[in-house]
Amino acid sequence: MESPRAESTKPVRCSDIFLSELTLSGLNSFFCPFQFESVLQQLESSIAEAIDLRLQQITPSIVDAAACLVRIAFADFTPSCKEKVYNLILNKINRYLLSPFTQEFEKSCQPFEYATQSFYPSNESRAIIRGYLKLLLNSYSSMDEPSFHELTINCSPDNSFCQDLANSISTHLSAIYQRDLNLSVAGQVKLHPPRLHDTGSVSWHYDGDPFFIKVLVYLADQPLGADGSFEILTPLRNTPATMNLHTKTVIQSIYHGEVLDIIGSGYHKTGPFLLSSHLPREQLSSAFASYYKHVSFPPSQFSYIIFKGCEVLHRGGSNVRSFRPVFQGLISSKLG
Repeated sequence: MESPRAESTKPVRCSDIFLSELTLSGLNSFFCPFQFESVLQQLESSIAEAIDLRLQQITPSIVDAAACLVRIAFADFTPSCKEKVYNLILNKINRYLLSPFTQEFEKSCQPFEYATQSFYPSNESRAIIRGYLKLLLNSYSSMDEPSFHELTINCSPDNSFCQDLANSISTHLSAIYQRDLNLSVAGQVKLHPPRLHDTGSVSWHYDGDPFFIKVLVYLADQPLGADGSFEILTPLRNTPATMNLHTKTVIQSIYHGEVLDIIGSGYHKTGPFLLSSHLPREQLSSAFASYYKHVSFPPSQFSYIIFKGCEVLHRGGSNVRSFRPVFQGLISSKLG
């Protein structure tokens, strides 16, 4: 089992945290911290208060702060655009507040970001996975032009493999969160043939739904050497660029394509909304090296990585020599 450690940090301005990561991404020239500090702090405090009180709902202070932030960030756009973005960010905040995995950063000296472990599925689950992979390989062989998204099989929470995985993760995360968690897992088995991948996954990105924690399970070893391993960037030191922030998590979960669909153009004018989930980050390899440690997870059958995809930059699936079959799933609380 592996889990990163982080030291407690002293308070810094919200705008400094946004500015630092935008600087590392080469986007700082489009962001004026003084313009947004007050409203970012207002929204951060409002979300933190709701979490502290375990309200799990949008409060009037969150509504006011979100409306103010959108009004300032989208000052150059139409009222219709502002309303659509406002509804978008309120939906993200609502998902974040409802999540059983949201933490009070200021009260946690070691907020959870990722952890790894191997688990041992039942014989029934192993047989199911073998059957799925055989079906996918047969499909791949019969395709004239293989499609990545057609080489997947959906798995519901009542699937035997998902149940075995959920039991293992429930025990694992209960120890990390220090409270009993009864979790459910659903997702997809993906074949991941060589040189066939989902474009968005192979670039550094954040995920788009702050309600879930994600899990990636390797379904096979790679005896010829790791190829297309899952990777994350984890903070090396306590600088503004590596600090957790509720508002940052929410905003970076917004896919920049969603905002572009609303505003049409002029994305560089949107202030803190530049920090979005799949915005290209070409400069990460050099600039981020001073602040983040690059962690790679070589494929090993039935080892898994659980991670907060909306808080941890990650990528994977760029395999070129070997198949890299995986189960990729979403973790949530079991209903009832």
